[in-house]
Formats: sequence, structure tokens, C-alpha cells
Amino acid sequence: MFLSFKPHEDELDVETYITQPYYSLAKKLHSTIFPVYKQRLEHLVYKPLCNLSETLRGPHKLIKKRSDKLLDYEEYEEKRIETGSVTYEEEAVMNTYLGINSLLVSELPTFNQVALKWLACILCSFVTLQRDLAKQVLQEAEGEMVQLPHRHLSATEFWKMVMSTLKQAEDQLSFLQEKFDTVLPNPIVQPLSSAEEKKVLLLLNKHGPDKLYQVTSETSGCKDMDLTLQRGQIVAFLHGTDSKGNTNRWLVDSGGPRGYVSPGKLQRYHYVPSPKPRTTTLPQGDAAEKMHPTYNFPQTPNPPVYFSTPVLQVRAAYPFIARSNQEVSLEAGQSVTILEPHDKKGNKEWSLVEVNGQRGYVPSNHLVVLPPQPPGWVLPF
Repeated sequence: MFLSFKPHEDELDVETYITQPYYSLAKKLHSTIFPVYKQRLEHLVYKPLCNLSETLRGPHKLIKKRSDKLLDYEEYEEKRIETGSVTYEEEAVMNTYLGINSLLVSELPTFNQVALKWLACILCSFVTLQRDLAKQVLQEAEGEMVQLPHRHLSATEFWKMVMSTLKQAEDQLSFLQEKFDTVLPNPIVQPLSSAEEKKVLLLLNKHGPDKLYQVTSETSGCKDMDLTLQRGQIVAFLHGTDSKGNTNRWLVDSGGPRGYVSPGKLQRYHYVPSPKPRTTTLPQGDAAEKMHPTYNFPQTPNPPVYFSTPVLQVRAAYPFIARSNQEVSLEAGQSVTILEPHDKKGNKEWSLVEVNGQRGYVPSNHLVVLPPQPPGWVLPF
């Protein structure tokens, strides 16, 4: 198996002067040392073991035959004790058992000693092969180590340099992570029904906003305590592993039963409470006249007044590229008008929208609902 692994044939994104000694050593090992070791291993270990295994089959068959004849021998021996005689065939079976048993008693100990010596020789040959291989690899490695750039450093200085390099790489990764966190768009928010919103509020009050996740695709459990969840359902994160320490199963609270779900089907959920528009009640009839006394002013045409009702603003949270004439492309942050929150079959995973005068279907989870404008009176321009 180690001969099938050839690291010297792989290309590493490292400077050549660093990888050249490694390539040279690996190539030499695979071209000369390892093939010779394989040949000696097959000749001095593998083939002798096969021969020993083949030799053991004879005594094994003889022992099995003795066990089969033992029951017949005991039966016929008991018959001879009771009746004083046995038939010719029964006596032949008894003599066969006695012959096999005598042969095993006399020859089996000697055979066992020979087999143990044989096995000991094979084991010594294997140890010698391993020692020679380690010696040859060490000699070749010492010759290549002279060319390494840090050969003059002591072990303490070398590991100090390694830890410093790793610390720099860690700082760079942390900086990139912080940068990505600032430019990534907000988590996707989908409109919820009143029943779902009540469940989300319970999870929010119980676990906090940082624990809420949304299911990105339908899940069907196949193991114990696995949950079956619908796409768009909100759950609360409880623990990042199952009882066996498996990180591919998260323990979540679905607002009802608790169970496990794959983290690859969850994404962070940002809860936005549904707006409740304020209603303005105007007095009518006599009450209005009492509150506002009438005066006789010259009648002048009054401009029409309109009352603006709150309108939900929908935007694209993520870009989407249309794949057919029935779909429409989206850009992140683009304003969208929802015509139907489902497709022709009633599937809510797709929504019919209008974007820049074009109509088509887009994934519903690519849309985010923004808080509405407060209601008020608007004069026409």
C-alpha cells in the first residue's frame, strides 16, 4: 500500500527550493529502496508464511478425522464391554481411530516444535527487513537534510520558528474572518404565519436570538431522535454534537419535540417582528360637529388628500440567476414585487415576482421582508 502512495508526484504550492529535497528523497525511496524491500519481504516473509499455512492443513485434517471417529469408537467400546464382542466392521472402525490417535500422540508434538521454529525464523526475517529499511531511509534522509534551509537551527529554535509562523497565519485568518463578517449580507428572513411567529417568540424568549436557525431544505430522520422538519421551519440550537460526539448531528428544539438534525441544512435566522399598523379612527356624525364648530368661509377648491397605508417592502437577500424563461434573475438588494407567494401548484418554495418590469419565479428563501413605512397622510404632487 505504501508503494501506491507517491507524494513526490504531487504539486505543492510551495517554493521550489523548499520542496526539492523532499521530492528528491521521495523519488529515490520509491525508485530503489521500496521496490527492493518489497521483493525481499515477499521472498523471506510472505512465501514462507504461505508454505507454513499449507503445511498445517495436514495435521488439521487428521485432528478433525480423529474427532469424528471418537464418537464411533466410544459407542463400539461400550458395546463390546456389555456384549463381549463387536462385528468385523465395527472393529475396523475402532482400529482406525486407535491408529490415528497413536500417530497424533507421537508425531504432533514434534510437528508443533518444527512449526514454532519455522514461525520464529519468519518473524526474525521480518524484523531484520524492517531494521534494514529504517537504516537505508535514515541514510538517504540525512543526505537530503543537508540541503534544508533550517538545518542549522536547533530543535528548540526550529519549533519556536514554526509556532511563530503558525501564529502569523492564525492572525491573517482571523483578520479575513472579521472582514468577511462585515461584508456578508444579513441572514435571510422569510415571512411567517401567526402560528409560526408565536412558536418563534417562544423559542426566542427561551433560548435567545443567537440560537435561532432556519431549515433550508426538508429533512427526514433515519436515526434515533432525528427530526422530520419542513423547509423554512425555525428551530433553536441546543448542542453541537450528539451523544456519541458526532458533530454532524446538532441537537435542536423545534418548539415541540427535541432531536437531531444535520447542520448543513440549517442557517442563521434573524427574527424581525411583524409590523402592526396603527389605525386612526375619525369621529363621525354629531360627534364630529360638536368637536369642530362650523364657520362660513368662502368655499375654495380643496386639494384631494390620500391616506398612505403601510406597504411591505421586499428585497432580494441574495443574487439568483434564472435558468429558464419561467424564472427571473435577481441582484442582492434589488427591490421586488411579490405577485403570488407560490407557484402554479401551490408550492411556497417559489414565488412569482416582478423585477424591473419582468415577471418570473424566484426561490422564496432569496427574499427578505423589510419593515414597512409608517402610515400617514400624503398630499399629491
